Amino acid sequence: MRVSLDQILETTRGGLPALSARADTVSREAGAVPRPPSLAGALRRDTVAIIAEVKRRSPSAGVIREDLDPAVRAALYAERGAAAISVLTDGPFFGGSVADLRSAAARVAVPVLRKDFILDELQVLEARAAGAAAVLLIVRALPRERLEALLGAAARQDLDALVEVHTAAELDTGADRRRQQQRSRHLSDRHRGGLAPAPAGTRRHRGGRREWDGRAGRCHPGARPGRRRGPDRHGPVGRQRPGGAARPARRGAAPWPLRSRSAA
Repeated sequence: MRVSLDQILETTRGGLPALSARADTVSREAGAVPRPPSLAGALRRDTVAIIAEVKRRSPSAGVIREDLDPAVRAALYAERGAAAISVLTDGPFFGGSVADLRSAAARVAVPVLRKDFILDELQVLEARAAGAAAVLLIVRALPRERLEALLGAAARQDLDALVEVHTAAELDTGADRRRQQQRSRHLSDRHRGGLAPAPAGTRRHRGGRREWDGRAGRCHPGARPGRRRGPDRHGPVGRQRPGGAARPARRGAAPWPLRSRSAA
């Protein structure tokens, strides 16, 4: 069954009142956890930086691995050289949870990204409380003022933000919000000089074939572009390296010895 972004966002909004009811508890938990490692720092490397993903299922792919242990999977990715771990926390459509995020973050030293449909500042706070180092912000799902507010919320919690874009217009929106946030007084020094928040990259259809849009590299002098899904062959990886792209792991792929490959 096909699921639209609007359906997912509506379901996410429906869960916000329950989160709001726990706001005081989430705030106390967020204040008790140590400062997380920097995702921006982890992506600064001479080789391709891979963000490996922990995901049980998706509306498009169906079941990937329902019985996975997020902590074990995250540890395997980290041991094999992943620069960071992405954990799906959406429950209704992806089978994830904040408990998965907390479990993975407690097991690994590399930064852990909360991958979800973030609409409210409390979700950012919840990510911090679970040990996340960064949150995903999807430009297509957020009005400009919401994107700016959530970037500010992430910065106040010492979290990086990975901004996902799909079109050139969204790319410009993400870059504009990043520049405004860098000028804002409430941003930490870590974000003023860091590589994130950075657009996650954009792809477009050309002649019926999906291609990487190299314009992602021009989004901001300090931004680090990335590709939302990893290619299946060495060639595309090598072509992305000059642009500094961070590469997510292929969906559902088993961990592999990343350091043994010249492109990794």
